Amino acid sequence: MSGFHYQKSTRTLTLKQRRFLVGYQAHSNATRAARDAGFSEKHAASAGWRLLQHPLVKAELASNPDGREVLDLPSGLQLSFTFRGQPVTPGVALEVSKAAGALQELELWRGGLALLCRLVNELEDGG
Repeated sequence: MSGFHYQKSTRTLTLKQRRFLVGYQAHSNATRAARDAGFSEKHAASAGWRLLQHPLVKAELASNPDGREVLDLPSGLQLSFTFRGQPVTPGVALEVSKAAGALQELELWRGGLALLCRLVNELEDGG
């Protein structure tokens, strides 16, 4: 296993890789995270190890080990994202939504962004 290397890195992670990342950030157990992401019980340990070697997974873990990104607004409000109850960055939430291809999720994103824009405008207007 020690000779395993990724020859070519893709620009984004697959849905399964994102699910692994969310699970690993939640409990730091690669085998469990791989199983939760949809890998078979038989191959979960090796899949978890391989995913921890993936350059994009490594980069995400290095930049945000716990997967949490909370935006504190001056009003005291906090914005955050979760996936299956686990905290994720907005980038991970968007990638999971895009990979799932759910139109309803796209509409929720649009609605959430519209609400956020309205909130920002109200705050800027003092209201």
